[in-house]
Amino acid sequence: MKLLEACSEISIQMTGDLPGWSKPFARVVLYLMTILAALVLMPFVPWISRFQNKRTRAFTELKRALENKWYRESSQTALQELRNIYSRVRQISHPMEGIKVEPYGEFYFESYVEILNMLYNWEITHHNWEEARKVCDDILEHKLSREEPVHLEVYDEEWIVNKAKCIEKLEGKIHAQEFLLQCITPNRKDSPIKRYLQNLRKKS
Repeated sequence: MKLLEACSEISIQMTGDLPGWSKPFARVVLYLMTILAALVLMPFVPWISRFQNKRTRAFTELKRALENKWYRESSQTALQELRNIYSRVRQISHPMEGIKVEPYGEFYFESYVEILNMLYNWEITHHNWEEARKVCDDILEHKLSREEPVHLEVYDEEWIVNKAKCIEKLEGKIHAQEFLLQCITPNRKDSPIKRYLQNLRKKS
C-alpha cells in the first residue's frame, strides 16, 4: 500500500508543471512506469540498503560524537569541530568520491549534504547569521562533478530561502525581498521562494 501511495505521489509531483489537458494521461503512464521500476528493483533493496548504510556510517558516528560534545562539554566546541570537518568534506567534487576523516571514517557526497544541513542549523542556533549565509552560498555554488558542472537544483529553492532568512536578519526585510525577486521563477504558480516572499510582505 505504501509503495502504491509513493508511486502516486511521485507521478503527481513530476507532472505538476504540465499543461492541464495532458496531466491525467501523463500521470497514469508515469504511475505505471514507477510501479514497474519499483518491482524490478525490489530484489536489490537489501544490497542497496547495505551500500547506503556504508556510505552514511561516518556521518552517523560524527553526529553522535558532536551531539554528545554539545551537551556534555560546549556547544561552541562542537560547532567548531563541525566546521573543521566540513572544511575537509566540502572538497568532495563527485557523487562517488569519498574523503577519509579520522576517527569517523569515509565521508561521501550524501554526508556532505547532511553536514551542510547540520552546520546551517547549528550556526543559526548560535545566531551566526553571516556564517549561515556562507553555508547557503556554498551549497548553491557547489557542483556535483568538476567534469560535468551540474548544480544541486533539487536543493536550490530551499537554500535560496535559507539565504533570504539570513539576509533578513543581517540587512532587513527589504534586502531579503530584493534578493528573492532576483531568484524567482515567474511562470511557477507556487514555490518555496514565492511563499517566503509573501510572508515577508505580510511582515512589512
